[in-house]
Amino acid sequence: MSRQRWQQLDRYLYCTEVEQSFCSPFGRVWDLSQLLCERSLLYWTPGKHLCVDEAIARFTGRASEKVIIKTKPTPEGYKI
Repeated sequence: MSRQRWQQLDRYLYCTEVEQSFCSPFGRVWDLSQLLCERSLLYWTPGKHLCVDEAIARFTGRASEKVIIKTKPTPEGYKI
């Protein structure tokens, strides 16, 4: 995704109520994520040969969502 496209999305897409408070940094997009999951199941049915790719994005700062798996090449970060 280009920088210009990200700036356009960030400028025009706001996923929360004005006075809403959050327990998690992902709370802002939780409702949107649930809606997208429900709608995607209406339009697409997964086949029996489905593969899910996992990765760890390196992050060494402080965050409660960070995972540490010492046996991985990237042992510390966000699991995506």
